[in-house]
Amino acid sequence: MPTEEYFDDSKCDNLPLSYDAIVTSALSELELKDSAKKRRAAVLTLIREVVRVSATPFPFTSERIKACSDILPGAEFSDLLQTPNIEGHTAMYWAIVNNRREAFSALAVFIPKFSFKCVSDLRLACMITSDNTLFTELHLGKINAKEESFRSLLCCTPDVIEVYELGNNKFITCFQIMMFQKRMRAAQKVGNLEFVAGGRIWWLCFDMHKQRWRVEWGLAEDSFPARLNGVLKIKTHETNSGSSLEIKWETSEDSPEKGLAFTDLLGDWIMDKDTKYVDCQGTLHVDMEVICN
Repeated sequence: MPTEEYFDDSKCDNLPLSYDAIVTSALSELELKDSAKKRRAAVLTLIREVVRVSATPFPFTSERIKACSDILPGAEFSDLLQTPNIEGHTAMYWAIVNNRREAFSALAVFIPKFSFKCVSDLRLACMITSDNTLFTELHLGKINAKEESFRSLLCCTPDVIEVYELGNNKFITCFQIMMFQKRMRAAQKVGNLEFVAGGRIWWLCFDMHKQRWRVEWGLAEDSFPARLNGVLKIKTHETNSGSSLEIKWETSEDSPEKGLAFTDLLGDWIMDKDTKYVDCQGTLHVDMEVICN
């Protein structure tokens, strides 16, 4: 006589989790999340101390940074450094503004590539400190992709921009623009060449507009406003060929202008084979002298 079989749930491996098991699992997950938040908050507190104005010796600062990087995964640590979570700005911004350069360099090691938001914050920090050297080293100037492609194909070396702060709201910026004529003829544009001077971000550009060669310069959109007197000097490389080409600008006495720009037309010397304004290496030398009122 066959025996009657009964279902034994103790032998089944695929039963639904019990209520207690579900609750325990959920609580564990919440604890992990809470723990991650606490770790991130603790690291942020340490980083805040690292980038503030302090007399703390760098070796101790370096140890703190190393400890922070050990607590969080690499991607999360990089994200934390580029998030505007310290008084509305990133840790990298405060490292620049507070002149914590060694701390900045040590933190930058953990950032494979600056995010768009972080770049905007770094541009602002370099403008506040009027630091064109760091602005250039970090490649914070906005780049025209088409022009960079032309530059690469021409094997053109980078342009040189040197800023000299003279005090009393005056500065001189010296440009060495490489392969100027060749680039103008190929792309019909050179620039925008961005730099920091006088606590502002400026740009210089040469291009063609309505079949006329022109030069433009002004303040970047994210720069502080200004009233100014200025002169742009396109220098001659021949001692006996006359003076430089000078183009002067002056703003009105009204309120300072944000994003102001100046434009002037150039002659056809850009097309001249032996123009006096381009040296034997094809370099155009330009000086910009500005007094901000």
